[in-house]
Amino acid sequence: MQEENISQITDEALHETGLIKAVEDGAYPMYSVSIELPKVYLTQTFSLNVEATNIDQTVLDKTVGQYVSFDYTSELVPNLIEVELNGKPLLNDSTFDGLKKVTGTLSGLKQSQPVIY
Repeated sequence: MQEENISQITDEALHETGLIKAVEDGAYPMYSVSIELPKVYLTQTFSLNVEATNIDQTVLDKTVGQYVSFDYTSELVPNLIEVELNGKPLLNDSTFDGLKKVTGTLSGLKQSQPVIY
């Protein structure tokens, strides 16, 4: 059964190399592993099921500060927010269903500063 899980992950896996910043024990068999990904200037936390891997739990705690090369899967979920100016969308003339809406006032921006979308 474990071989089936590994082959499923390998078929759709993304590959990364990063520096392990932290390992936190969760509800067994889950761990949270924070990894700094230097290629994209990002630190991401991954959920790791130690029963689905060949990783010894005692060794896992000693990996903080070590670089690792790993494969993972991700369910990409769009996180879009509609921004309007004077009641009109800034990015498009139409509204898409399912977009999050935030109501408020943008402040602290000077007229000469560029706005990045």
